[in-house]
Amino acid sequence: MIPTYPPNPTPPSQPPPMPSPLSLAPADFSQPAASRIHDRLLGGKENYPADRTLVARILQLNRLASSAAHAHLRHREQVVDYLAERGFRQFLEIGCGYPHQPYVHEIAQEYGPVRVVYVDHDEVVVAHAAALMTAKAPSRTAHVHADFAAGNLLADARVRRVFDPREPIAVLLHQVLHLIPGPLFPLIDNLKRALPVGSALSITHPTGDFHPRHVRAAWECTQAGVPVHLRSGGEVRNLTRGWELVEGGMVPTTCWPGRSPTKQDRLASAAHAIVAIKTSEDAA
Repeated sequence: MIPTYPPNPTPPSQPPPMPSPLSLAPADFSQPAASRIHDRLLGGKENYPADRTLVARILQLNRLASSAAHAHLRHREQVVDYLAERGFRQFLEIGCGYPHQPYVHEIAQEYGPVRVVYVDHDEVVVAHAAALMTAKAPSRTAHVHADFAAGNLLADARVRRVFDPREPIAVLLHQVLHLIPGPLFPLIDNLKRALPVGSALSITHPTGDFHPRHVRAAWECTQAGVPVHLRSGGEVRNLTRGWELVEGGMVPTTCWPGRSPTKQDRLASAAHAIVAIKTSEDAA
C-alpha cells in the first residue's frame, strides 16, 4: 500500500506562532540532507555517502527524479529571466541550495544591475554560495544563514542592507516549502504582507498529484530522516490567494510558462510551479 500524507488543515483565523523546523545546527555529514540530495540529483560533487545511498534508492523508486531536479533548475532560470525582463531588479532566493549555474544574479543582470540575497538554513551551503555566487558592482549580492520559518526575513538587517524597501522584490521559494511541516498559510501570508506592491512570489512544490512513484520517493526520504511534505495543487495555489497569477497560473515545472502539460511533463516534473504578483496593499 502506498503511504500518503494528510492534507494541511484549514488555517486558523488567528494563526499561532510558527515553529522553526529548519534547523540551524551544524551540518551532520553522516546523515542525508535535502541540499546535498538535490546536489547529487543534479550531478554535483557536494554530497556524501549517506546522500548518495538515499539518492540511489530514490532513483529506484522514481527513475525521473534527476530529470525533475534539472527541470527545477531550468524553471528557475525561466522565472528569473521572465521577471528581470519585466523590470525586476531585486531578488530574494530562499533555500538557494548548493551553487549550480546559472545563478540568479547572472540571469537577472543581463537586463541591468541587480540586488540579490541568497538565503539557506544550511551553513555549508551559505559558505559555498558566498564563495561562488557573488556579483560584481554595480550589482550587489548577500548570503544569509537563516531559518525562513523562524520569522520575517525582510526585517533581517543583512537583507535590509541590500534591498531598497520602496522597490518590488521577487521572492523565489523553490523546492524549500516541502521541508516545512504543517500549515504554510501563516508563514507565507506574513511574507506577502511585508512585501511592497508590485512584488512577485514564485513557488515550486513537490506533489503527489502526478504519480504514485512521487509519493513513494517522498516517503523514502522521510523514512531516511529527510521529511518531505507533499502538497496538492489546491494547497499550493492557495498560498498565492489575493495575488494576480501570471502566465496561465499553476503548471508542472516542466511547462512554465503556460504550456498545457502532458502526462510525460507531469512525470518528469513531480512539482507544481506558480508565479503571482502583488497588485495592491490589500492583496495580502
